[in-house]
Amino acid sequence: MPQIGEDNIRDTKSLLEEQKPYKTIFSNKDKLLSEFDNLEHNKKLNSFNYSNKSIKFDSLYHEKGLKYYKVDGAKSPKELISKIATKLKDKKLEKLLSIYQGLEKIDKKAYVISAMNIVYLLHAPRTQLDEETNLTTPFNQEHNKLLEYISDLTKKKKSFK
Repeated sequence: MPQIGEDNIRDTKSLLEEQKPYKTIFSNKDKLLSEFDNLEHNKKLNSFNYSNKSIKFDSLYHEKGLKYYKVDGAKSPKELISKIATKLKDKKLEKLLSIYQGLEKIDKKAYVISAMNIVYLLHAPRTQLDEETNLTTPFNQEHNKLLEYISDLTKKKKSFK
């Protein structure tokens, strides 16, 4: 990339700031940049909820009939995450984790690796949305057994170093 001197940067910046269309954007009177910044998140959120609700823009141009990801006949990701959250509270899972936690005559390294995989599979974020993470996080008070299991895993991992 060519070197751009400080004078050129300053001159370009002042030219952009003086031009009427850009002046409102740079002074944050126009919401174009913030709307663009939130566009991807809003599209993900609508796809997560299977919502056809249109997103309102003040400045950002978008084509009419903006479509979101949706598979006909399939449950929405929001419904699936709710089911996963319910399964994380299941007493059978708590019992299974207790049994696994109580294992003693096994290779510690193999135990730690498989336990880390179990923890990841139980609560890994799939959509990167807070709406999902709030339901599946082990720090959710409804998932005390999962947090206890993670704490036990941490102690066992530290003990075999």
